[in-house]
Amino acid sequence: VDAVQIGGTNLLSNGDFHNNITYYSSNGCTSFTQITSNLPNGFSYGGEFVVPSALHGLYINLADIYGPSFVFELGQVYTISLYAKANTSVSMNYGADGLSESNITLFTSWQRFSYQVTGDGSNHAIVFYPLSACTLDITGIQLELGNKATDWSAAPEDTQSQITALNSNYSSLTQTIDGINSSVGSLQTQMNTANGNIISVTNKESSLEQ
Repeated sequence: VDAVQIGGTNLLSNGDFHNNITYYSSNGCTSFTQITSNLPNGFSYGGEFVVPSALHGLYINLADIYGPSFVFELGQVYTISLYAKANTSVSMNYGADGLSESNITLFTSWQRFSYQVTGDGSNHAIVFYPLSACTLDITGIQLELGNKATDWSAAPEDTQSQITALNSNYSSLTQTIDGINSSVGSLQTQMNTANGNIISVTNKESSLEQ
């Protein structure tokens, strides 16, 4: 138990591709599609990449998220995890490019994989490269401190951006409601004016009849 180290904070933004391919580079893939169905339990989004041949795929450079000063701390253990499947059985390399990679076999149903790397004080891209042509589906990518893969969670940056989006939507909704209330108030004023005109006309008719 003492050997288990748990981080829990996802260092990879957009690990479920809810924001399409933001932060990721599709290296040689012929297409990317955001998928929203037939996903692992608990996920609403994923990414589908058409890989034309070996050693094409996708990668993410953490310097694009955290700036050029980001490094894998010397001696620190990190765990990389993901859910993946393919349209056929295919081998795939994934890990920290130039540091350490693992070879796994993908099948046509979703599986979760995890792999540990030890930092060397340098920056490395996280890569996912099938070894032959396939259609690669992937979601729930996570990089965390420690040697145990915890349940996937959105990166703090993703959570904050979702809060910001909700606040923006709430502000827009409030403005819309205020606009509706203003229109209703204006309509009520017009109706009151019209009723006043009707009463005035009625009074004039009564005067004429007298």
